[in-house]
This record gives sequence, structure tokens and C-alpha cells, in this order.
Amino acid sequence: MDDLDGFEDVEHAVSRLTTRAPSFEITWESNDPDNPMNWSAWYRSFIVAIVSFATTCVRGVYDTTGVKKPGVPPSPPK
Repeated sequence: MDDLDGFEDVEHAVSRLTTRAPSFEITWESNDPDNPMNWSAWYRSFIVAIVSFATTCVRGVYDTTGVKKPGVPPSPPK
């Protein structure tokens, strides 16, 4: 068990980093319509589709603006 001597210290450090103050926790009343877990499947799918489409649009605009990307050599002129 000598190789696990520092395990308690690591476990304590991780628990300190992942513990949040109660003021940051969100609680929901039962059947609250604002709780995403209570949204219908089609509505959750719609939200995911909208966010995915917006991400694709932003990425497409970024790729077509000619912004230099680090580590990517410039393309030769045509």
C-alpha cells in the first residue's frame, strides 16, 4: 500500500475543487416547466438543433473570413 500514500491528499483536493457553495446550486420544484428535465423530447431536440445550427454558422463564418489559424500554413495563391 506504499504506492497509495498520497491518495487521501488527492481525494481531499479534488473534493475541495468540486464542492460548490449552496448559493450556486439550482433547485427545482416538482413539475416546474422551467426545469429542462421536464421539457418534452421534441422541445429538447429543437433546442439542441438550434444550438448546433448556430454553432455551424459561426464556425462557417470564421472559416471563410481568412483569419489566420495558428499552426496552419497559408494556402498557395490560385
